[in-house]
Amino acid sequence: MTDTTERTDVLAGVKRFALRPILAGLGAVCLAATLSIAYAEDNTSTSEATSTETARDAETAADPTSAEVGREQFEFQGCASCHGLEGEGGAGPKIAGNPAVNNADALIQRILFGGGDMPPFSHLTDEEIAAISNFVRTELNSRSELVTAEDVAAFR
Repeated sequence: MTDTTERTDVLAGVKRFALRPILAGLGAVCLAATLSIAYAEDNTSTSEATSTETARDAETAADPTSAEVGREQFEFQGCASCHGLEGEGGAGPKIAGNPAVNNADALIQRILFGGGDMPPFSHLTDEEIAAISNFVRTELNSRSELVTAEDVAAFR
């Protein structure tokens, strides 16, 4: 009986020490596979986002009066500092959901010549004013008619 007990103890010791490197190796393989899959998913979404951004940049370059360019101009030219990033108002009146912007001609003239507390922005190009108008009218309000650079030029 002593031989069997000793043999069991010896085998138990062998199994315990022999399994540790195997388990550690399997754990490392599983971790590497998980990280590889996660990286591949992140890389795929990044390349999809990059291709979407490239397409959007090409569209924006093709149309300098787009609402997307208008949003950038709205922020860059300082409109957002008075009217809020989403047109919610502040120092200037609320323009999101404001029926006053439904009249494209009046909006163009207000941007060009100012009025009340609003300064004139006649230094902007026709395309920039059209883009800002399109952002305000389509993104902050539910108008679908777009303003063109020619519409703005008619008031200069």
